[in-house]
Amino acid sequence: MAEKADPKGRLAVFGEVERRQDFIKDMRLRVLSVRDEVRQYLALLVRMLVHRGWRMLGRWSGQRRRSRNRYKCMNAGF
Repeated sequence: MAEKADPKGRLAVFGEVERRQDFIKDMRLRVLSVRDEVRQYLALLVRMLVHRGWRMLGRWSGQRRRSRNRYKCMNAGF
């Protein structure tokens, strides 16, 4: 009965602690989601760069190979 009569008793303290824990949980979730977004963005950037790099390498080597083959074919009379 004493706790109910006293508005700023144990219940108020418990509510404050709960609120603080909820706030910490919210912040942790927010930080985790932001970190996840950043990780996804970085992964996408890396993937794009790697893809572009491979394509450039393939284009250069492919052009060289193709040109060589073309000259071979031209020399062979095809």
